[in-house]
Amino acid sequence: MKLRSFLPVIALTMSTLCIAGGYLSAGNIMVLPGMVALALVWVIVKRSSGFWAASTLFAGYLLLAGIGVVDGLSFDLMLAGSIAALAAWDLMRFDLDSSQTPEAKASAKMGRHRLQLLAITLSVGWLSAGLAARIHLSLPFFAVLFLAVVAILGLNISLQKLAGRHL
Repeated sequence: MKLRSFLPVIALTMSTLCIAGGYLSAGNIMVLPGMVALALVWVIVKRSSGFWAASTLFAGYLLLAGIGVVDGLSFDLMLAGSIAALAAWDLMRFDLDSSQTPEAKASAKMGRHRLQLLAITLSVGWLSAGLAARIHLSLPFFAVLFLAVVAILGLNISLQKLAGRHL
């Protein structure tokens, strides 16, 4: 079996460990029933739709990470857990799309390309969120919104140029 088939499980495990670690390091064990409930919902929903199972799990992890940040838990662990959950969600969706499209399943090049774009996107997101958390600027809301839109458009254009060059 290829490593790519294990990547969603690895990313999901990392997300679970980071988010649970953030809660447990603060002495909050109430996150454990929430994570078990998320796993049960994922198993139930996965029977009917892989997309909704992955999306439900992703939303649940983001909710737990957001609550953790609001509660003052380790921002770095919550960020790492959120990014790993995003990677797991994207990889699950890619595997689902690949299994439904015969020509996509046959293309190893497309899989490598997808992993490269995912790595770039996650790295830029991690860097942006980490810098934003550590640099405290007093900017009006619309200035922050403008900078965010410019950053998103710049990343989008860069990824499109990169995708066009590799395909």
